[in-house]
Amino acid sequence: MKKLLLGSILILLFSGCVSFPPLWGGEGPKVKELPPDVISIHNLTVLPSTSVRDKDEFSIYFELLNQDEFNDITPTYNIYDTGLCTRVGGDPDISVSSTGSFDPASFSPKETRLVEWIFKAPSAEEIANIRTVCPIKFKFDFSYNATSMIDILVVEKSHLLELQRSGTGTTFVPTVNVGRGPIKIYFDFGAALPVKNNYDLPVYLLVEDKGTGLLREIESNKFKVTFPPDFTVPDGGDTCPFFNCVGRVCTNNEVIPLINKKSLEIRCSGIKTPSTLSPGPEKTYFINAFIEYKYYTIGNVNVEVKP
Repeated sequence: MKKLLLGSILILLFSGCVSFPPLWGGEGPKVKELPPDVISIHNLTVLPSTSVRDKDEFSIYFELLNQDEFNDITPTYNIYDTGLCTRVGGDPDISVSSTGSFDPASFSPKETRLVEWIFKAPSAEEIANIRTVCPIKFKFDFSYNATSMIDILVVEKSHLLELQRSGTGTTFVPTVNVGRGPIKIYFDFGAALPVKNNYDLPVYLLVEDKGTGLLREIESNKFKVTFPPDFTVPDGGDTCPFFNCVGRVCTNNEVIPLINKKSLEIRCSGIKTPSTLSPGPEKTYFINAFIEYKYYTIGNVNVEVKP
């Protein structure tokens, strides 16, 4: 029985069916994260009702809010499904086209605008005198930037050794500050912290989509990671997969796919902490990441049409 059990374990190991805990397990860095909402829809209402008679007109009202506290956002709209109902007008006017922009185009930080769109139900002949539903579906497209920053404490080797000998060794837990928006960038380190000077520091990156829309990939040249001054970052494409590094800045020169709303764990290697610290004996540095991307917010409501 023991031999049979051991044989089964070996088969599983060599067939790749056993998954091991990823680096992201355990305590990891502290995460301070702003909400994913940027352009959001509030108080969606149908007047006179979500159930209308054939040939009647109805309106959908809602508030569109820019939740960013600091930046203007310029959304565009796209009404991509109305069933057998037709567009009539409203504000912004949709009688000519199902796509367009607002006037003025930009939403100021925390600005709310009221949207009213008017539709007309089909005739009884068009629905063959059978109750039907008009699925009013629309989305708002916008461009946004994901930002993230993590701190790292570097300590001189001699100073760290003195602390360890005296029994007063120091501990350090980094903090990741993740900005607003649906796309989030996370960091982790593959070395004991605090890290010593002139020491290899593997850095791990993970991108996650936490919005209600969907980002399928990060376009090339849209993802930048900036390492601190005095850090050694090898030039070229061997430091981070999907990236090319020049100086302290690594930029993705390949498309990075997001599968199940997450990227692969990207390991950046060959990075060294500063050889010397001044004025000493320890110093806090920061690593920054930035992604420019396009996203969307979806709204929908079903309106029943009775002959």
